[in-house]
Amino acid sequence: MADNYTALSTGISVFNIDATEKLLNELKRQIESRRDDDDWKKPDWVTVDEPCFIEDAFSNVEIVRNHAAEPFLWIHADEAVDFEAVGDILRRLIMEEPDDEIIWQIPYASTCSKPRIGEFGGGTLLVTKTAVSVWSAESIVDQIQRVLGKDSLMELLSLD
Repeated sequence: MADNYTALSTGISVFNIDATEKLLNELKRQIESRRDDDDWKKPDWVTVDEPCFIEDAFSNVEIVRNHAAEPFLWIHADEAVDFEAVGDILRRLIMEEPDDEIIWQIPYASTCSKPRIGEFGGGTLLVTKTAVSVWSAESIVDQIQRVLGKDSLMELLSLD
C-alpha cells in the first residue's frame, strides 16, 4: 500500500497584517461557536459541508510574527490539505486587500511513498476576490498550450 501526500508552504505579505489576524481569529470563533450545534449551520463564506473540514483548515493558515522579518500570512501543510476548506478561509481573508485584482498563488507538491505512475505532481491554489481554484501542473501547461499554441509553448521551453 502507498501513502499519498500533499505539501505546501507559502508566505503571503498582506496589506494590513493586524486586520488580517483579527479577521482570521474572528472566522475561527465563528466556527468554534457552532462546534457543538447538532444542526450545524455553516456561515455564508463556507462552502464545505462538514464542520470538521473547515476546523482542520485553520491549522493550515496562520499569522507568523518574527522579529527578524515582516509578519506574514503562512499557508502550509505537510501531509494533506483540503483545498476547498483552505480556499474558503483565504477567499474571506483576501477580501480585506485593497487591490481588487490581487491573486494569491499557493504552490503545492503531490507525492507518494512509492513510485507509482500518476501519483506525483503538483500545481497551485489560486485565490482571488471572486474565485478559488486548484490547477495541477498538467492543467497549467495544457492551458498555456491552448492559449499560446504548441509552437509558442515549444519556444518558451527552449528559453534559458
